[in-house]
Amino acid sequence: YKYGRFPWAMRFTVVLIFFILVLATTVQQIHVSSVPSGQVPTPDEIAARYLPEWRPVFLAVIVIGSTLLVYELLQMTYYPSKYF
Repeated sequence: YKYGRFPWAMRFTVVLIFFILVLATTVQQIHVSSVPSGQVPTPDEIAARYLPEWRPVFLAVIVIGSTLLVYELLQMTYYPSKYF
């Protein structure tokens, strides 16, 4: 089986969720960090740049990304014909 024990649709779904989470956090960070030129951000705006309400999303991105990395490393170790 070309993709090991993990079904292709499940792998695609996990990678798609990871991509969407990374894209959403990037867009939100750009939106929050954008300040019109000549305008000084207030202390509340500076605190908002750390996106405290988005921390669960950041954690999900880190967990999913780490899981994907470990899975691919295990696949490369145990099923090298998939990569070479």
